[in-house]
Amino acid sequence: MDKKIGTFIIILALILVGASYNVGLKAGAQRAILKIQQSSQTQAGTGITKLLASKTIDVSASTYGVIKNISGQTIVLEKTFEKRESKVFSVPIKQGAKITTEYVLPDNAKEDELVGTITTNEGEIVKLGGRETEVKNIKVGDTAFINLEILPDGSYEGISIRISPANLLSSK
Repeated sequence: MDKKIGTFIIILALILVGASYNVGLKAGAQRAILKIQQSSQTQAGTGITKLLASKTIDVSASTYGVIKNISGQTIVLEKTFEKRESKVFSVPIKQGAKITTEYVLPDNAKEDELVGTITTNEGEIVKLGGRETEVKNIKVGDTAFINLEILPDGSYEGISIRISPANLLSSK
């Protein structure tokens, strides 16, 4: 009787090992198929990378914030969000980027000088002009509105910047 139980246990063990091997083999094959599907989806994203690199399409974004630091061609901004939390981040500026600064126009300014208006807390409408400037003329504390170009490698750089000086209305 002991031989029959021993034989039964050995046969049962062999069946379990065979079944486990079969299940593992199928699971491994499924994992391999899933990886192939994922890698083909990832490769589909390289199409956009190729289009960006060939300049066939442009991807851009924009940001703004108060200038905290300027170092060479990099501007460090602080952006404050609705819940009064803020984030500090750096924006590299493309060589030759268009940089304009706002200024208050006098009342007798020509209409073609007008680039925009702002309304003060008192309800007064202030006419604004804009002139080109350079990175070296930007000051800490000014507000910068930056259009960004997204590059094929996923990085970004500022391609146009509009500066609103911190003392804009005091120059009125």
